[in-house]
Amino acid sequence: MDNEYNAAIIEEFRVSNGHVGGSWAGYVVILIHQVGARSMVERTTPLSCFPLDDDRWAIVASNGGSERHPDWYYNLKANPVLTVELGAETFTVLAEELHGTARAAMWPTLVVDVPRLGDLQAGIARQMPVFILTRQQEQLSATPPAPPTASETLRWSGAEAARTFQETPDVAAPADLHAQDAVDVILGAMTRTDVARRATRP
Repeated sequence: MDNEYNAAIIEEFRVSNGHVGGSWAGYVVILIHQVGARSMVERTTPLSCFPLDDDRWAIVASNGGSERHPDWYYNLKANPVLTVELGAETFTVLAEELHGTARAAMWPTLVVDVPRLGDLQAGIARQMPVFILTRQQEQLSATPPAPPTASETLRWSGAEAARTFQETPDVAAPADLHAQDAVDVILGAMTRTDVARRATRP
């Protein structure tokens, strides 16, 4: 779709809480913020979608009946966690492509809602992909959380460290265990026995 055309649809969508007229009238419109598979640049694309149950929506990579998949298809395959706008809401979804019997079971329902999809599919050789977008309650990320910094680790209190040692039955927790001692153990600089010995010093 032409960038200027998309921009006009997106603007109309946002000023009318998701309602778009013209050729989009009667459709449920969703804006997908997909990240480029190679460029890693985020782009916003308006699509029609099919509301399902359990906070899920189906979208079809019809590309207007073209013999090639739309660019956003490859972006969703590479980066399936994305942000969408629906109505007045913005939230995160997980995009999963349907295959085999799952797609075959879903396809008739989509064609009943939008008969033109059947006409488009009949006119091309490629099978138009179907994705299910599932709303996520928490942000998903492929990046693991960063380890705590040294200053964050030093915030361990002596009481918390002592509680941790009490969970290990072979070593009694010293009453005056210091936070720095706990850090030393965590970093491998001291053993629990070292800490027990340190606790006996005057």
